[in-house]
Amino acid sequence: MDKISVIIPAYNAEKYITEAINSIRIQPLGKDAEIIVIDDGSTDNTVKIVESMESVVLLHQAHKGPAPARNLGIEKSSGNLIYLLDADDISCENALDNLHNLLTEEVFAAFGLVEDFITPEISDEEKAKLSVRPQPYGGQLTGGSLIKKSAFGTVGKFKEDYLAAETVDWSIRFRESGLKQAETSEIVLKRRIHPTSSGKLNRQSQLKDYAAILRARMKMKH
Repeated sequence: MDKISVIIPAYNAEKYITEAINSIRIQPLGKDAEIIVIDDGSTDNTVKIVESMESVVLLHQAHKGPAPARNLGIEKSSGNLIYLLDADDISCENALDNLHNLLTEEVFAAFGLVEDFITPEISDEEKAKLSVRPQPYGGQLTGGSLIKKSAFGTVGKFKEDYLAAETVDWSIRFRESGLKQAETSEIVLKRRIHPTSSGKLNRQSQLKDYAAILRARMKMKH
């Protein structure tokens, strides 16, 4: 019997963490899922909110970023399937079912589509400064995939020296590993866009990490 462990890194996520967790719990496969929140050194009320919720495993680390948090969560998880979710995103109603249906003995990861949305509680002025992709898109690891835990034994952990592109690097290594994947055209994740999104705050780190990933891939080819 498959068991899903949901891994949620959380840094100052008091505004959205409850909605993220509840988006798992309302799903048929989410009712029995193990939900692990890794507090990444939050200074707001994230920890108090998570502590007040039933049946959530709360782990702690100093503020080191999402890659170490995800690695810690995976290490402590008891499920044979891993679902990675950011604390400010929303897993769609039947996401876990849609992804789980694609997994077979040969398929080690299932990927779905992601749809951006601008968070509704901010002002119209703030919304005008943000942009979303006009169409659903694939290629995103966090929240858009369900992965067999055994795949991490083959591919390895998330590289903790990457501050913003660790999931991109892991996706590349997964494809290079030869493990089989499957994809659905269903939207499985609502990705929240807001002024304090990690993608907005860590843009320079993303560009630096992407350059490092590209250099590493080029070096492997020579």
